[in-house]
Amino acid sequence: MKTKAFTLIEIIIVITIIGIITAVAVLSYRGAYERQQVSVFSKDLLATAQHAKAEVKAGKKDADGLLCEGIYFEVDAVPQKVSMSYVEDPDSAGVWKCDLANPNNSDLDQSSKNILVDAITVADTTAGPITLLFVPPSGEMKVYDPNDLTGDLLVIFHRDNYDDLDFDFGVESGADRIYVKKHEEI
Repeated sequence: MKTKAFTLIEIIIVITIIGIITAVAVLSYRGAYERQQVSVFSKDLLATAQHAKAEVKAGKKDADGLLCEGIYFEVDAVPQKVSMSYVEDPDSAGVWKCDLANPNNSDLDQSSKNILVDAITVADTTAGPITLLFVPPSGEMKVYDPNDLTGDLLVIFHRDNYDDLDFDFGVESGADRIYVKKHEEI
């Protein structure tokens, strides 16, 4: 009596197919994981901005008085939360401003340090380091740029080794609107 068995070639073919399916599944999972990290980071960034505005409107204070709060952006760096005192301008009595010379920066709570600022533009002009601040008492949004550029702010973020995961953090200054969206090349 002859027993039925698999041949060596049949076993090798089955093992190869299982290996291919496993490789595709692992790559698909890794891509989904990376997309999820970018999604969480972009939502955290938006929430950080909204939280800063709410705290300023609520009158958050430190030992020196009211605080300005926001986010600091620099190319090739991870954005940082920033807060600083709201002080009277020594050159103009009765005029108050954020003390940009003495910021307190702290890291954002983010799941990945590989998401960096790729480019910054203000009013369609390439800009350097930018600070987006909410100013007491109303929580008015202001973009502080060393070159005194004014207009809408666009910060493009890049995830290392994943060009398709770039996203934009934008501020429409006239509409007092902040948004996050997938980056689209023009």
